[in-house]
Amino acid sequence: MFKLIGSMAVGAMLLAGCDSTALLSSGSPTPSAGAASPAADLRTHLNLLMGEHVFMVAKLSSAANGGRKTEFSSYAGLLATNGSDLTDLMTRSIGASGGHDFALVWTAGNTFAVDYVIAAATHSVAAKQATLTSEAGTYTTSLADFLISHARMASDVAAKQAADEAGGVRAVVDDQGSGDFAKAYADLHAAYQHGSSLGDAMGIAIAHQFPDRLPGDPTFNSVVHRATLDSLFQERALLTTMATESVVVGASKEQGPATTTLSATSSAVAGELGAMFGANTGAGAQTELAAQDAGCVAYAGATTDAQRQGVLATLRDVSADRLAGVFQGHSAQKLDFAAQAVATVQVVEAQRSKSSDQIAELDRSAAQLLVEIGEILTGGTVPQQSN
Repeated sequence: MFKLIGSMAVGAMLLAGCDSTALLSSGSPTPSAGAASPAADLRTHLNLLMGEHVFMVAKLSSAANGGRKTEFSSYAGLLATNGSDLTDLMTRSIGASGGHDFALVWTAGNTFAVDYVIAAATHSVAAKQATLTSEAGTYTTSLADFLISHARMASDVAAKQAADEAGGVRAVVDDQGSGDFAKAYADLHAAYQHGSSLGDAMGIAIAHQFPDRLPGDPTFNSVVHRATLDSLFQERALLTTMATESVVVGASKEQGPATTTLSATSSAVAGELGAMFGANTGAGAQTELAAQDAGCVAYAGATTDAQRQGVLATLRDVSADRLAGVFQGHSAQKLDFAAQAVATVQVVEAQRSKSSDQIAELDRSAAQLLVEIGEILTGGTVPQQSN
């Protein structure tokens, strides 16, 4: 069954590479000391999409290992959409020819990722080895060549970047398959950081090559804060729904590492907010983010409708308001943490149903709402979702 779904996913990736609507398309930038410019947008959006790619593979692997076929299919579709969004962004940045080159490389990489997930989930040593051999001979070499040609990376740097990109997601898949969840979450964080930093490197290099097409300086400190906060917010959102799923499906060995990693990421978010807005804001965010983390996990563990409604009311009407209140004076726009909490709960309900083919899109939407708050706080260009 997973082999059939995997074949369908590969077909979707090929189609997606030809027709794309980007999740993170640029709108009208708002002035903020260089945080919003075409160059800054490219860096930030590449960072987010590359990082999201890592989580899509991890969630695909989790679904495969748990035998959750509808969920597997849903995340396979979102993996394809992520690839098409990346292709669209590259095409708009470096032109149709370069975008086509990227699509071929990235689609091949996604195909290998799906094949490896299936091989690991079915415990086929021969299939895993065949995928590794083929991947090393084609995808990593092609990705390195692309980075040399279009991001002007030195050959040794490009080769390492390509190998680390492929190896990072494989490590997570292997860890999940072996049931070593402490290592899986540590490797997931490392792979996410690498994916984001690869997006950084590509975005900066391409912006410098095409200053007329992509004006602005992607290395401004304000852009660094924007890309960092957005990336941390996305990581936190996607980790939240991994933690809730571990509770919903009763994966007791995973629950501890998942919630520990979520807590560490929320602390990193608070640290970045403290660096941007001062120690008091950082401390307040630390307290309220921890409360939200606990609330989301509690919702996942609630066993009655009354319990769930009580937790939801606290998340939406109390915790979200307190978190937004931490930023009073820092933003003229509403920071809608309540909507993001509700969106996270919708993901949990999809996890609970075990048959929702919309789970991946709901997961992405919940993460996107948190990223939008990051964009407001940093003065970036608020991303708009695909329809």
